[in-house]
Formats: sequence, structure tokens, C-alpha cells
Amino acid sequence: MRNIYLIVTLLILFVGCSSKVFQAPLEEEKILTKKENKDFYLIDEFIYKKDQIIFFEKLFDRIKKLENKETLQRYADFYRKNYSYFVNGLLKAKILEDKINQNKSIDIQDPHKKLLTKALSSNKEDAIKIYLQLAKEDNIFAQRELAEIYKIDDPIKSIYWYKKLISNNDIKSIKDYAYANIYMIRPIIIQDVKRAVELYESLEELGEVSTLMHLGNIYEYGFFKNDFPQDKAKALEYYKKAAKKDYTNAQKKLSKIYLCEKCVGNRFNKEEGIKLLKILISKGDKESEKILEKINLQTKEQEVLEEEINLEQIEESEK
Repeated sequence: MRNIYLIVTLLILFVGCSSKVFQAPLEEEKILTKKENKDFYLIDEFIYKKDQIIFFEKLFDRIKKLENKETLQRYADFYRKNYSYFVNGLLKAKILEDKINQNKSIDIQDPHKKLLTKALSSNKEDAIKIYLQLAKEDNIFAQRELAEIYKIDDPIKSIYWYKKLISNNDIKSIKDYAYANIYMIRPIIIQDVKRAVELYESLEELGEVSTLMHLGNIYEYGFFKNDFPQDKAKALEYYKKAAKKDYTNAQKKLSKIYLCEKCVGNRFNKEEGIKLLKILISKGDKESEKILEKINLQTKEQEVLEEEINLEQIEESEK
């Protein structure tokens, strides 16, 4: 009898320890049946496997019924980050974000909303038909989805829709297409840095501040020296433009440049660097706070040292 108890205990331990089932957070478990719960995957464990992609495709209808804003936001971030693995991935993220912000509507025309929602539950072929219908009516959201869907299977069609979006000054698409031209990301297969810079410059005209950082980095590092040689002075001007528009990343970059006395480019400017640190500290940036504390400490030590040298010189002169 004792041996039977021992065998049963070992079996329980073995089954429990060897299971690879992911445990769902409490709020997420509410949308799963007991049968499906044993197959649950955590979004943090997502590694692009086919069964995981299928699981999260099917799960979406239940996710959007959730009420917990924190959980909805996690899923919205998840679908946005991994949108290329899901049918209508960006629209999925948008729908969840729309539910989080009840007062904000999805940025699509109301007559089209029903069709776009229908596309979510359609297979790829039917979804494309819906998007094509809406895209011809200049629905930007449908055009974006077509650009994404065709990226791998038909890059020429993807580029066609990107060009349509760019001609309509769709900022997100311009940014994506410029980035793709620099790093040869589908649908782009031949690098075209000149085209990327043209697009970034057009974004600047549209008031997109983040593009100034991209332009600054191109000249700062000179990675594309055949077309855009390294030019530290020009890079500085782009960073300054973005910093003046209160772009935090640019303020951080510029403060580091100004506070680097030995860096290439002769751009050291301690006074301006400290000004930027104080702006960043006012925004709650802890890293800038530590840097300023270190500078202040070094300044005090330098003052003490200079005072000691002066006293020594005075004593020497009095002898």
C-alpha cells in the first residue's frame, strides 16, 4: 500500500513538473473556457510559432470583450508590436485602444467601420477584397493593411499602396517606408538611403519631430558615407531643432554631446548641456538627475582644488 501511495505521488509530481502549459493571469482567464485554458499562451512567451499565432488570432474576439484597461493595453501593445504576424494586426491594436479610450473613435470613416470590422473575422482572401473596395475610396486604414499584407507575397503591390499613402501625407506610412528604404525591410529589397532622407525631410515639413533625430543620426554617424558623409555640425543642427520642439530624445542626445569635452566635433558646451539636463529633470528623468549631481560634485571638487592652489601661491608670494 505504501508503494502504491509513493507511485501515485511520483506520477502527480512528474505530470505537474513536466507540463509546459502557461498560466494565464486572472483577468485573462475570464475569457477562456476550461477546455481552452489548458492551451493558453502568455503574450510574454510569444516566439512566433504557428500554433501561437493561430491561438492569438482566435483569441481576439474574446480579448475585445474584456473590461480591464490594463489587460486591454497589454494586448493592444502586443498586437501592435507583432502586427505583421496577424491578419489586420494594426486594426486589432486600434480596436483595443479604442475601447481603452472610450471617448476616442478609431480613425476611420464611419460608413467603412462595419466593413473593416467584418474584415477582422474574415479569411485573408476575403479581407483583401474588403480592403481593396475601401482602399479605392481612399480609406487610409484599408490602404495601410494592403501595404502590410502584400509586403512578403507581392512587394510591388505593397509599394504601390505605400506610394498612395505617401501621396496622402500619411505620416505613419512615410516613416515606415523611409525606415524600410534604409534597412532593406520588405517590401524594399534594394537600399535607397537618398529616398529615405527625402521622406524624412518631407516629414519634417509635416511637423513630425522624431524625423529630425533620424536625419541627425544619418549625419552624426556617417554610416551611409557614399551618399551622406559624416557631418557633426549638420547633425547638431538637426538635434537642436528637435530639442527646441521639446523632443525628449533629442534633448538627451544633445546634452550628452554638449557635456562631452573630449568628443570629436568640438561641440563641448557645458552651460547648454546643464540647461538641457535641468529641462530633462523637470520631466522626471532620473538619469539626468544623476549626471547633474556628478557634475556639481566635480565642480565643487575643482573649486576646492583651485582654492588650495591659490592659498599655496599666496603663501609662496609672502615668503
